[in-house]
Amino acid sequence: LAEADALIEHVAIETFSVLTRLPAPRRVPPRLVEEFLTHHCPLAAARIPSAPTERVIELASMHGVAGGAVYDLVVALAAAASGATLLTLDRRAEGTYRAAGVHYRMVRTPE
Repeated sequence: LAEADALIEHVAIETFSVLTRLPAPRRVPPRLVEEFLTHHCPLAAARIPSAPTERVIELASMHGVAGGAVYDLVVALAAAASGATLLTLDRRAEGTYRAAGVHYRMVRTPE
């Protein structure tokens, strides 16, 4: 997060959803996730809107993007539209990012 200066709206919602639904004992209380996102990702200052639905469906169909990878496409298109470089840990999504034409960079988890 230290390298990020903006957060795509869909990513904020997905982060909140995933962290609050994890199986115990890894599930995080909603209030704690909200506090973390507010502190580390000031959404009001750097919010990137999600991609238009029509564009997502068109590109998904054209490039064979299906299932959960469609959400990667939503994120990639939003980043591309804003001119942002997408920071990611997800090597599986590289084909989707290329289909979206987004500049992306793989990051490493802290050791």
